[in-house]
Amino acid sequence: MNRVIQFPKGPPRGGLTRVELLVIVLVVGGLVALMLPVINQTRGPSRRTSCQNTLQQLTIGMLNYVDTHKSFPNVGFDAVIDPQNSGSTLPPLTKQVAASTEMATRARYSWLVKVLPYIEEADIASQLVASSKKFSIPAFDPANVIPDTQQPIATFNISTLRCPSDDMLPYASAPEYEQFIAKVAGSQNMGIIGIAPSNYVAMSATELDLIAEYAERANGVIIPVGTVTVADITRGTGQTIMLAETKEPAYSSWYDAGSGWIVAVPPSVAKTEAEFLALVEKSKNIQLLNYGPDDEHPDRVYLAKADWSNQAPRRWGASSEHVKDGVGVVMHAFANGKVEPLNDDIDPRVYRALIDRNAPPGDTPK
Repeated sequence: MNRVIQFPKGPPRGGLTRVELLVIVLVVGGLVALMLPVINQTRGPSRRTSCQNTLQQLTIGMLNYVDTHKSFPNVGFDAVIDPQNSGSTLPPLTKQVAASTEMATRARYSWLVKVLPYIEEADIASQLVASSKKFSIPAFDPANVIPDTQQPIATFNISTLRCPSDDMLPYASAPEYEQFIAKVAGSQNMGIIGIAPSNYVAMSATELDLIAEYAERANGVIIPVGTVTVADITRGTGQTIMLAETKEPAYSSWYDAGSGWIVAVPPSVAKTEAEFLALVEKSKNIQLLNYGPDDEHPDRVYLAKADWSNQAPRRWGASSEHVKDGVGVVMHAFANGKVEPLNDDIDPRVYRALIDRNAPPGDTPK
């Protein structure tokens, strides 16, 4: 007969003691703390590459537009002519007020609107052509809506126009945009959040006076008035910047021409070439990229309120959250289609020269 040997049982064991639980929490917390830098190091390059690829798609779309139309688009456009003066033009970019429909301060349609069909957004482009009656009504006219949903087209988000590293709000937060949304959403009883933003802007000139005072002399690739062809880029398309990245949170609408441009030299640094050259003569350490508020200069802005007609300053020009090898970088697209990150400590003379399409080939300061 087999006998079953029974071992004495200990006292019944309950859950983890407080000490054991505390040890587990400390161990897990320590492992997470050790892993976070590795995760962030991996995430940074991944997001930077994703942003570069996104801007590359937009750049290819731009060049396809140029192939079709034989010139680059203007910063903004509008089919309306002032009935009081058939030869008049719409206001300068610095005089346009975001979301305004008044002739004297009217917001024009952005250059991005013209590029929509070339970045696989032909459907929204065709709806806008119809709702705007071929751009003959103001960009922010309440009639500019998606027919099926009555959603204002200015609020339509386009993923191709966003950088994954930017933590800006999911909408452009300028006071004028928020006022427009409050008015339209209230009248239509719609749950609209806000104006859809973009992280990519046209590099229109080297200094602000070429936008605000002498727009016909703008020396960028995507300019306020006139036309620019590939042949007009005497510097060479591979040495001339046409688009840049920005992390501007307020005036960042893809739809509004007033939000769709920047200049190489932050207007708060210098507004004319003469001012810029005088500053460079004194110091080579002038930062043009990622120029905006930080812990040391919380009130610093790219474009001061005094320099344009909108309700608030513009905080950022060419800027981003990207870091490479410990240095801040900002994505830029050149007129030949290449997209590259530029260090934010780049020599200011070199950076400015890369925007001037009229500079002689290879004429880059050393």
